Amino acid sequence: MSRWYAEAATLGLTALLATSCGSVGASEPEAVAAPPIRAASTAAGPAVVTVAVGPGRVATTARHERYEVRVSLSPNRVGKPLSFTVRVTEAGRPVNATVDATVAMLDMQMGRPAVAVRSMRHGVLRARWDGVAMAGRYGIALEVSPPGGDPFVVVLVDTVT
Repeated sequence: MSRWYAEAATLGLTALLATSCGSVGASEPEAVAAPPIRAASTAAGPAVVTVAVGPGRVATTARHERYEVRVSLSPNRVGKPLSFTVRVTEAGRPVNATVDATVAMLDMQMGRPAVAVRSMRHGVLRARWDGVAMAGRYGIALEVSPPGGDPFVVVLVDTVT
C-alpha cells in the first residue's frame, strides 16, 4: 500500500475514533454497525469510506460513487486465522479491481502488516491472515483500484474479542 493511502487510512481511523469510540481504557461500547462515512475525492488523493464493524463475524457493504464493496471477515476472533472475502461491483456488475489490505491495531503501536489479497474470480478477492493475538480495535484498510476508475479506500474499524 502506498504511503499516501496508509496515511489517509490512518487519518480516517483517527477521525472516526475521536468522534465515536471514546478514549483508550474506557469501557468498550457495544459494537453497532455504523453507516459509511463518505469523503469526497480530491486532487490530493482518493476518497476514504469508513465503516465500524465487529465484534464477531462481519458482513458489511461500503459504497463509493457507483461502486459497492462487500466485505466479510470470519471468524474475526482473537487467536484464530482470519479469512477475508471482498466483492467489488460497479452498478451491480462484478469489477476486476485490485485490492491491497493492511491491518493496524488502533489502541497501541503494533506495526501494520500487509495482507496478501488474491483474485479468485471476476469481482471476488480472498485473503487469509494469521489474525490477532489480543482483543481490541483494529483498522483494516482496503485500497480499491478499479480498472479505469479512481482509487478509493475502505476502512473497517473492527472490534475484535
